[in-house]
Amino acid sequence: MKQEKQDQMEQEAIKEIIAFGKSDNVVPTRLLTESVYRALEVFSSNINKHFAISHREIAAKQLLISCIYSLNKEQLNKVDRVIMNIARKI
Repeated sequence: MKQEKQDQMEQEAIKEIIAFGKSDNVVPTRLLTESVYRALEVFSSNINKHFAISHREIAAKQLLISCIYSLNKEQLNKVDRVIMNIARKI
């Protein structure tokens, strides 16, 4: 059950990342930020704070890899900057 919830959160985040990447928006939407936050929160819940940022950055990269075939290089670069920013600020 926990894995299903985690998978669902990841799918929601991926959907929001792709929508943001394809939009003309430069500033991330609240929905994108919340979806990514929920998906990355799982990776830092039981981890030493010293390693939490690194784990969230790896998880953020995994989310971005899931979007590779849906976005072009420019869109991926835009999304990468935003997602990594979110990962570092949690």
